[in-house]
Amino acid sequence: MELPRRILLLGYERPPFATHNHYATATSLWELESRLIDGSHFDGILVSPALTGTLPHLRKLAPESIIIAQLSERAAAQGSLQAFLEGADDILMAESELGEAQVTTRFHVARARRQCATARRLPQGDALTGLDDRRQFLEALEQWLQGPQGMAVAVIILDIDTFKAINDSLGHAVGDELLQSVGGRLAELREDGVLCARIGPDHFAIASCQAGDPVAAQVFAEGLIAMLRRPYHLGSTSQAIYITVSLGITLIDRDHTPPLRADQLLRQADIALAQAKQQGRRMVSFEPGQADDVRYKHLLRNKLHSALSNHEFFLHYQPLVSSRTSRVGGVEALLRWQHPTLGLVGPDAFIPLLEETGLIAEVGFWVIETACRQLQAWLERGEVDGSFSIAINISSKQFHHSDLESFIRRIVNTTGISASQIKLELTESLLVVDSELVATKLQRLKAQGVAICIDDFGTGYASLSYLRQFPIDVLKIDRTFVKNIGAGARDNAIILAIINLAHELNFEVIAEGVETAEQQSYLSRHRCDWLQGYLFGRPQPAEKISEQLARPSSKTADPPLERPLLAAAKV
Repeated sequence: MELPRRILLLGYERPPFATHNHYATATSLWELESRLIDGSHFDGILVSPALTGTLPHLRKLAPESIIIAQLSERAAAQGSLQAFLEGADDILMAESELGEAQVTTRFHVARARRQCATARRLPQGDALTGLDDRRQFLEALEQWLQGPQGMAVAVIILDIDTFKAINDSLGHAVGDELLQSVGGRLAELREDGVLCARIGPDHFAIASCQAGDPVAAQVFAEGLIAMLRRPYHLGSTSQAIYITVSLGITLIDRDHTPPLRADQLLRQADIALAQAKQQGRRMVSFEPGQADDVRYKHLLRNKLHSALSNHEFFLHYQPLVSSRTSRVGGVEALLRWQHPTLGLVGPDAFIPLLEETGLIAEVGFWVIETACRQLQAWLERGEVDGSFSIAINISSKQFHHSDLESFIRRIVNTTGISASQIKLELTESLLVVDSELVATKLQRLKAQGVAICIDDFGTGYASLSYLRQFPIDVLKIDRTFVKNIGAGARDNAIILAIINLAHELNFEVIAEGVETAEQQSYLSRHRCDWLQGYLFGRPQPAEKISEQLARPSSKTADPPLERPLLAAAKV
């Protein structure tokens, strides 16, 4: 007997009838997600008993699957109702003899019960926009997929980039009206045989059978972007609203074995959308390797939750030198993650996930404390003096954390360092969101003696008025300008303008990414205060920095400065 697909048997190691041809196994949530995605030939998935406590997450992870949970007689007596509430479709006793026919019967009964309940519960379409909802979209797309084998279909998910900002600043009424207007424009496409649905708060799905090859899909997507970028004149606000959107695109692969289902195509488009958002691109087309990237990120996301408690994070330090004397005046502390089985994970891979999971504030506070205690150790050993400062790169979530000021005050009292030795590095983009609140918080930090550094200056969105509005002490020139020194007059002019502007405002200037003697000579000649890059040393353990501090060149005194020396620590 051929078993129905997508049965999840929760709590079973391997029933007697579950041959290798019938069932795959899943011992972790990551492995289960991989099984659900890959579309291989199997009738069901045996889910480890260790995942019994994750029923709500399993239900969310596999909304279309039928979950049959195995419980002991005692557990069933105490928790059957709870299991149903958390997402199980049926319960079987662990002591019962489970056969293939029984599972098939239980599957059909559970599926029928689910369909009846769903029909009573689900609204018909999206109430706000009048478009189809996710269920209706998938059903219609599945019918397309059952059509002629030569039919080519493009599936697109789009996300409104600025929706949250519009909702927060203009209110939910304006946000709802905007969604209705976007839905109205998309609804016009239905006359051309295009499927359209609202599948999330600001997410829409589109499918077209007239854009099934890469060139046609590109043209169709460009048309979508142009249509949605036109201004929106809403009744609830007098100002015109402009939006940008990001798109994830996938095309039907008729050669895929077995053929992909509608929900799998939608997931592929969602994966491509995530890539577009991460890379800051308007649109990205799905490629098979992207699914591997998603699985890897999911694995990293799970591992990050225990990385701090397992002492897997550590700091490396990169020297910062004076442009006049080449004296080491500080270091930038760089966060590193050494996982016991994954090895050294690059910061580009895990730091965005720290932001996404909300762990960035907790880890950021750990960076502050670890960097300050290292500075304390250098001071106590006489390797540096009181002018050697530490600047911490602060994420937006950490900056707005209510405990930031009290935490810094506690670290200062605990380590004995001066608050004036702490420099907080902020990105320009942080300054433009609720500037009044940011200015107030910066003033309170300045009152403690902390200095403020603007990181990657020249690449963000802040206007020059912020240099006057906020209590800033240091500008850090982004490496993208430094690497083009000597290659073009425009980059040289930008660097000179930043240096001269900073000095006129009594700010210090740091150039990062210095890798050649030509760059060092140019920046030193034009009075850039501090230089940082591979030319002076790669990131290294604190012990190596101590060795560098002991060299004679590092002990040469600089001419007196009105501004204190600087070291930078970055999450």
